[in-house]
Amino acid sequence: GYHWKKTPCKTQVKVRSDGQISIVHAPTDRRLSRNVREDNPNYFHVYWASNQFPISTSEGGCGGCTTLSTGECLCNSLVEERSVLTSAPSSAKEVLEHLFIGVGQQSFDDMVFKTSTQISTDLKVHFNGDTCCDAGTIFEVT
Repeated sequence: GYHWKKTPCKTQVKVRSDGQISIVHAPTDRRLSRNVREDNPNYFHVYWASNQFPISTSEGGCGGCTTLSTGECLCNSLVEERSVLTSAPSSAKEVLEHLFIGVGQQSFDDMVFKTSTQISTDLKVHFNGDTCCDAGTIFEVT
């Protein structure tokens, strides 16, 4: 099985020329599943700001990343937790235009929030701070 350890590690992404990525995990423990090794064949689509992503050039550069022998770019990743919306949205459409990660068929009835506000018939906002829209805010779209 897999377990959380206190030893340092890093997670990288391998970027193909079409912008799809594959996760590469480089822990200090070398017993490593093929699902996260550098030769990981599992790619998926991600949203790139302004569709700008690292591409290997004929000069061998990858824009700050490492160029692999396959021509792909191997880049360090950074998890940044921040709010995308800075004020309460007026509709579910607005939420879906800006947020791309979510869960399906989740009930928030059992979760404890300081405030839950019905914005429209298809949008409810749940948060624990004094105002909407920090990194912990949940937008329930129905």
